[in-house]
Amino acid sequence: MRRVVFACAALVVALGGGVPAFGQDAGVPPQRAAAEGTRQSRSLEEVRQVLERHKGAIYATYNQALKRDPTLGGKLVVEFRIEPNGQVTQASIRSTEIVDADFLAALKSILLGLRFSDQPVPVLITSYPIDFLPH
Repeated sequence: MRRVVFACAALVVALGGGVPAFGQDAGVPPQRAAAEGTRQSRSLEEVRQVLERHKGAIYATYNQALKRDPTLGGKLVVEFRIEPNGQVTQASIRSTEIVDADFLAALKSILLGLRFSDQPVPVLITSYPIDFLPH
């Protein structure tokens, strides 16, 4: 059985500095909310929910890559920029153990297709770890 595992915590950084959004004693990576006149920002939960809704597309893309290389697997960290209108305008792979360029390009394309709710919040750049397990 092949699995895609989304980590339960992500590093969320809004442009313009900010303040800690979650307690560091809880084992959550440091996070910052926006400081553009407000402390509101998109929540980690919203990011997780949107990624969960697109897990099927990510899983299908991974299965296609596994046809080329059945041993393909590993951890990676994606980073994407969410505009206040909910559109993802930039996506990249920050780090990866996976060397399949076609798979990584397809994953970036999926990220660029993510849609978040339109909110009066600043631009958000978030990094999110994903484990791809070929077992």
